[in-house]
Amino acid sequence: MPHSIFFTDSEHAIHGSQAIRRLGTPASYGCVRLAPANAKALFNLAMAEGLSNTRIEGTGVDLVGIRSGGATAT
Repeated sequence: MPHSIFFTDSEHAIHGSQAIRRLGTPASYGCVRLAPANAKALFNLAMAEGLSNTRIEGTGVDLVGIRSGGATAT
């Protein structure tokens, strides 16, 4: 998963995906998939600002294991 930013204790992440046609549809176990160029831009911003300064906010019915300590990246 290129340019991954993990934001839950259950290892959910925002990351790039080559399956561009499937973006916006359920296709993973809970990750947020982005076009590769968008994932790279977000990853670079998060790295430039620092993960401790990066806040991931999600809304929806089933937010599982959100971290209180911030994001991690790979």
